[in-house]
Amino acid sequence: MQSTMPPPALITYSALSPVKELESQTQSLSVCDSQPNGEREKNTQRCGRNNTVNGFGLITALSNKTGLMLRLPTIANEKPRATFVGFKLAVFSDRKLRDLKRAFHTGQIVQFKAYAITRQPNQKFIPCVYLASHVTPMRSEMRKKLPDNFIRIAEEIWLTFKMKAVNHIFSQYIFELPELGGMEMLALEYLLQIFSKYNSKEITLKIIHLNMCNCQDDRIYKYWGTNSVVRHKFLQDRCHVFCIGKLKRETGDHKIGLVSYGEYEACRAVYQELRRHGGCMVISDLFEIYQHEWDNLSTGTTTLLGTSCEQLTKFLSNRPTLFNVFPSKRDVSMQAHLGICNFKSFLENNFHGNLDGSPIYMQWNRRKQMNRKRSALTTQKLKYHTKLQPYSVCLSVLREKKNVAILPLQAIS
Repeated sequence: MQSTMPPPALITYSALSPVKELESQTQSLSVCDSQPNGEREKNTQRCGRNNTVNGFGLITALSNKTGLMLRLPTIANEKPRATFVGFKLAVFSDRKLRDLKRAFHTGQIVQFKAYAITRQPNQKFIPCVYLASHVTPMRSEMRKKLPDNFIRIAEEIWLTFKMKAVNHIFSQYIFELPELGGMEMLALEYLLQIFSKYNSKEITLKIIHLNMCNCQDDRIYKYWGTNSVVRHKFLQDRCHVFCIGKLKRETGDHKIGLVSYGEYEACRAVYQELRRHGGCMVISDLFEIYQHEWDNLSTGTTTLLGTSCEQLTKFLSNRPTLFNVFPSKRDVSMQAHLGICNFKSFLENNFHGNLDGSPIYMQWNRRKQMNRKRSALTTQKLKYHTKLQPYSVCLSVLREKKNVAILPLQAIS
C-alpha cells in the first residue's frame, strides 16, 4: 500500500499555522513585548522555569535592530511546531554589534535562551510567543549533541518557509545570502580551462572576456554575466579561486590570477564548518575544531590558518567577501556561499603538480603577512613605551607613523 504521507518538509509546515494567520496582516513586524521592563521581569519570574526555554532558532525575518526566528526541533523524529521567538540587538552576545543585518542573514541558525510573552487583549499583532533574553552563535559542544541531519532539516524548513512567506509580511524582512545556481561548477571549470589554454596562472581580464564571448554554451555565458562589470564582480566574489590585480594604467586592464591550493582548501574548510553550525560560529570553537578535527590539511593551508586563535581571526578578517568577523572579533558568520570545483586536480594536471598561487596572489599574501607583522610590532612598541613614559608621550611617538591606529589606554593596560 502506497503511503500518503507528504515529504518531511511539507510535514514540517503543515504544522506552521501562523503562516496562514499572517497572510492578512499588514502592520510592520514587531518582536517587542508591550509590557514595561519592570512588569515584564516580574511576570517572567512569576511564570517560573516552565516558561523559560533554551533552544536553536532559524532566523526567518531580520531588520537592523530586531529579528524573528523559528524554534527548531532538536530530537530525531521530533514533530516541528510553529513556535516563533523574537529577539533584539541588545540581547546578542557581541555588545559592540550595531546592526543585525551586518552580522546575520535569514536562513542562519543561532542558539538562544528565551521567556514566554504575556499577550494583552487587543494588543497589536506580535507573531512570536517567546522573547529571547540571550542570543549567541551555535556552540560546538551543543552541535555535537544534535542529530546528524539537523542542518539538512533546517534547510528544508527554510525553503518551505520562503515558499509560504512570499505573499505576506515576512517577505520584506527576508535578507538571505544569494544562492549559487546549478551552473556554478560548470562556470568555474570553464574559467579554469582558459588558464589551462594559455598555460599560465595569470591572464588578463580582456582574455577572459574574449573567451567567454566565444563560449558555445549559452547557459554558462548568461550565468557568468553578459557585460564586463558583472563578470568582474563574478571573479571578485569567488576569491577562494581567483584574485584580481590592480588596474594597469598603460593597458587599462586587470590581471586575474589563481590562488594557491592552500588558500582554496582553507576557505573551503572554514566554509563547510560554518555551514555545519548553521552559518555562524564562535571563533574560538572554530579554532579548536581546526586544531583537533581537521585532518590531512596541506602545509600551505595550516600556514594560512595559523597556530593561534588570533592568527585564524586575521585570516577570516582578511577575506570579508567570504567571512564576516563581528566587531568584538569573537564570532564569525558566512558572507557568501562557496562554489566547489576540482581545484587541486586542475593545478596538478596543468602545472606539473605546482600548487602555489599566481604572482598576483603571492604578492597579495606577502603584503598581508607584512601588515600582520607590522601590526604586532607596533603593539609591542606601544606596550613598551607605556611602561616607561606617560601615555601622552606615547601618542606623540605613534602619530609620527602613518596608518597606525591609536589604541585606548584600557586596551594596553
